[in-house]
Amino acid sequence: MHLKMKASVKLFLKIFIFLVVFEIALGIGNAYLFAEGTSIFNIKLSTLTNLLLRFLSFPMSIFGRDLPFYAREAWLGIVLTILNIAIQSFIVMQLYKTLRRSKTKNPKV
Repeated sequence: MHLKMKASVKLFLKIFIFLVVFEIALGIGNAYLFAEGTSIFNIKLSTLTNLLLRFLSFPMSIFGRDLPFYAREAWLGIVLTILNIAIQSFIVMQLYKTLRRSKTKNPKV
């Protein structure tokens, strides 16, 4: 049991760190694309990254519509961002475990 818990914590931390790096890169990319006004096929790329950021803030918006994780004071924004990424990491980890279990129980022939 102890080894399973240790493996779960390692998986959670890997997912958490990946999501932190991804969301920081996405935020920087969004700011750059917004400043540059880059567009492809007459669609501003900052619009797409804004939609992706809004989707990624969905776990926090469940608790309140006025809680996008990036639109607060500095310290509160950081706390909400960490909480949001922790929730996302937990969801991704549970999906991964569920898919892995279903593949081992029902392997393709």
